[in-house]
Amino acid sequence: MNHRFLTSLILNLVSVLWVTATSAAKHARRICPENKIIRNRTKALTKRSAWRLAFMLLFGTVSSVQAGEFCSLPPFNGVVDGTVDYTATVPAFTAFPTQITIDTDCTFQNFTASNPLTATLNFQTNDPSVYLITFNNVIFTGNMACANIDHRIWFVNGSDYGTKNSCQDLFIPVEAINKQNPPGKTTVGIGEPFTYTLRIPVLYDPVTGTYINNAGSANDLHSITVTDDLNATGADLTVVGPPAVTWVGTGIPVAHTFTNVGGFLTFVIDPGVIIPAGDQIEIAITVVADNTNASGTQFFNTAKWSFGRLIDIDGVPTFFNPLPGENGVTQPMTISAPELVVTKTSPDTAVNAGSSVTFTIDVQNSGGSDAWGATILDLLPDAGVGATGMCDFDPTASVTAEIFQADGVTTVSGPLNKGVDYSVSYTAAPTCELSLTMLTDQAVIGPTERLIITYQSQLDLDTVVADDGTVFTNYAGVTQWFSADPDGSYPVITYTKPDPATGTPGTLDHEDSHSITAALSGYLFQKTVSNITTGANPTTTAAPGDTLHYRLRLFNFTEVINDLTVTDILNPAYFDLSSFTMITPLPDGVADFSFNNTTGELQIFGDGGNLDLDPVLNPELVVEFEINLLPGLANATTVSNQAQADAAGLPAFTALSDNPFENGVYNPSVPGSTIDSTDVEIQAPGPLSKANPAQTTVTIGNQFTYRIKVPADGALADVPLYDVRILDDLTASAADMSFVSASVVSGGSWTLSNTGTSTSLVIEDTATGIDIPAGGQAVIDITVQLSNTLGNQQGLTFNNTATYTYNRSNGNAATQTAGGSGSTANMTVIEPGITTITKLVNNNTPTAGEVVRYSVTLTAAGGANNSDVFDVTLIDNLDLGLVYEGNPTVTVGGGVSADNTIGAPDITGDGVTTAQTLIWSLGSTVSSDIDIVAGASVTIEYDVRVLNSAFANQTLNNSAVAQWTSNDGASGGERDGSDGIGGLNDYTTLPAAAAVTIPDINATITKVRSADPYG
Repeated sequence: MNHRFLTSLILNLVSVLWVTATSAAKHARRICPENKIIRNRTKALTKRSAWRLAFMLLFGTVSSVQAGEFCSLPPFNGVVDGTVDYTATVPAFTAFPTQITIDTDCTFQNFTASNPLTATLNFQTNDPSVYLITFNNVIFTGNMACANIDHRIWFVNGSDYGTKNSCQDLFIPVEAINKQNPPGKTTVGIGEPFTYTLRIPVLYDPVTGTYINNAGSANDLHSITVTDDLNATGADLTVVGPPAVTWVGTGIPVAHTFTNVGGFLTFVIDPGVIIPAGDQIEIAITVVADNTNASGTQFFNTAKWSFGRLIDIDGVPTFFNPLPGENGVTQPMTISAPELVVTKTSPDTAVNAGSSVTFTIDVQNSGGSDAWGATILDLLPDAGVGATGMCDFDPTASVTAEIFQADGVTTVSGPLNKGVDYSVSYTAAPTCELSLTMLTDQAVIGPTERLIITYQSQLDLDTVVADDGTVFTNYAGVTQWFSADPDGSYPVITYTKPDPATGTPGTLDHEDSHSITAALSGYLFQKTVSNITTGANPTTTAAPGDTLHYRLRLFNFTEVINDLTVTDILNPAYFDLSSFTMITPLPDGVADFSFNNTTGELQIFGDGGNLDLDPVLNPELVVEFEINLLPGLANATTVSNQAQADAAGLPAFTALSDNPFENGVYNPSVPGSTIDSTDVEIQAPGPLSKANPAQTTVTIGNQFTYRIKVPADGALADVPLYDVRILDDLTASAADMSFVSASVVSGGSWTLSNTGTSTSLVIEDTATGIDIPAGGQAVIDITVQLSNTLGNQQGLTFNNTATYTYNRSNGNAATQTAGGSGSTANMTVIEPGITTITKLVNNNTPTAGEVVRYSVTLTAAGGANNSDVFDVTLIDNLDLGLVYEGNPTVTVGGGVSADNTIGAPDITGDGVTTAQTLIWSLGSTVSSDIDIVAGASVTIEYDVRVLNSAFANQTLNNSAVAQWTSNDGASGGERDGSDGIGGLNDYTTLPAAAAVTIPDINATITKVRSADPYG
């Protein structure tokens, strides 16, 4: 082919491409005639791409292994997508490119932690244009030099640039969706509708990860499309009714179209709608949790969107559409089930004929979602036909019901309306059943809330003296409830339990019992105690500082007691005497009291005369008071208390108080009865323990797991711990760490969440709470990562301290108590290092065309605080006149070097016009996996050919450098050599050189004259 023909071919082809470029630009003008900026930018980009294509068609392309790829050209065409297998669609691609040149507005998307973007991103030095580079859901571990460039970066949706912050000045604040769960809601029940709200837009700073304007954007937005895939939430959700799209502030509807295709929701805002700067729209989506969900399922919801807006590019407002917005992601919620626990109590343990007893049924929801339509069954005692019981009296008229907060004091519903909010019925003997069913949303028992039912009953009318001392046990339980409104439009879960039978003493479950003793003669003198701090009534345990409520009851059945004095000494060694409070208003003219706050002596006596008890006129004396335990009481201390009653009149007597909940009711007229003091044992859980993993050295970016036990071994307590929260402030450690995950090892089946931050952890179960039964223990593993920061350096020792809180009463935050802390032993940061790199050549005087073999030996640092070297990258810069010939090998040793492999390097340059650079790395087109045991060496060898163009006496210089990483395999957060010596990522060597000199062949020829032996 002669030069004239070639020139003609070039001109003709360029002409065709120019026409194509011009046509494309005109087409762009027809599409966007309203925006001159778009038109000019499209025309310039199209022509530039045409010229580049012409050049490549005429002079050929360089293989991907050599020069990388242009973003503007196929197969990318401006979008580089991590979900696309380019090796399957582009025959020339044997692997993803190691270099990509930014020559247009370029989008990188969908590169996850398991498939990060590792390529080096280059900018054309001869192209003065300023581009927008978009990262959408990209983990970027490659390199991009951002010095002295004016390009802009759009960084959204979990994109991570690691520690390479040199480009952050180019980042643009981006628009985001603020997507929220219902306020205060962390759990949801089956069949329970709830509403997500999406505020659009808010302004988000991708550098700091914070919202910088929650009330709108500084830019006008239009061409908005929002998608919400309910199938990707992790739970089965169904849309309830049409979502609402309105203007924030006015509530005026926003024109839009909405589609729901199998749970994939799409909102297209009318093209004519522009959201002005500072304004917002709100999308409200109501969904319901289907009955296919399993309790404990954790889920979150993500709304994705795109829109158009102006971005300042090199001083010119330039329109971009579509732009990916920062997704709106809700906090996690948990599919939860209601769980009802019944406690039955009465202030009375004995009753006389004709007297009433007040019973309380406490139904607490210890689950994570609402309990609807609860049915409660109470079986009153009946001794059989013709025998005494508590069956004759119909208690329905005395029934009250009300929903309270977890403290049992703060009302939620107010008194429920009988016959409206709940139904009540009573079936007399021989059934003897009191039944209540909750009917309305007013009677719904929310998480931690309590339905408290009270009613009164009494002994049967046929009670006789022979029944004296008979114990009547009453059983109550909840038999049915629902996850949502059973009369609603959505499928619900029905929870059923058997009728109460035994009351399951000592077990917190759906049923409970209370016993009443028939006391028909003599007297009863009782002292009971409840714990105001925990709500336990009665109680046998307390913690230092708790408030105890004591009740003294002297009940006279058949005799007159004259001139009565009751004495109760509260031991100053156990009680804070200054906290004594009399609760009972003693009747004027009948009774009065005195209390000595030095000795602790409480006395009850007559007011202005004798204190008498008459079985007809005033048969009963009840005194209630409260007092605090001292702080600092030792665990297992028994706080014992017993009052004494003395009657000075006739008949004179002395009696000690009895605790009826210990060995039953003491009745002096019943043989074998025993008097028991009222005792409380001090029980408080000890600190937690926190233990390091077995490996106590850690490299940068490495993940390791702490084990936490709450309480620690040997510090268990015979009291339940409710709503435990583990607090771990990682910033208090000498090392920089961040949270990865938490998991349950033993003790329960909780769903754990970190409701704190990545460095200040709060580990809890937001659905039901981490509830640890009396004598139990929670064992939880917390995994963290050692961060790649300047503070984390070789030889740094660090430990970590965690603590916990717990509630004394289930769901009652007012009873939250701090538990003790636990600290780990020291761990040590270790780092890999290469102490020496040497490069040798087997022939340093090769001739032109000859092949030489280079060897590079890398020796890893050994000794204390040094770790194995991983994922070596070897970069060899050959001189002009040298080209790679092949045959690479690497030493295979022991330990981490046992599986070393090496392949062909990535090559740039041809050795003729541009020098070749050889790169062996884990991320190369043909992967090379080279690791070095600490203190050991590996050697890499390969062949290089001297080109025929080399001339005599020419010295060809050659140098190699090595980089490495702190962890084996691609790992986010590890330290590498990308920043060079002196930088954060400084795992790199100085160059090691080897030179060859081409000999002068003529100068080496020696002429020798010899005699001819043949003449």
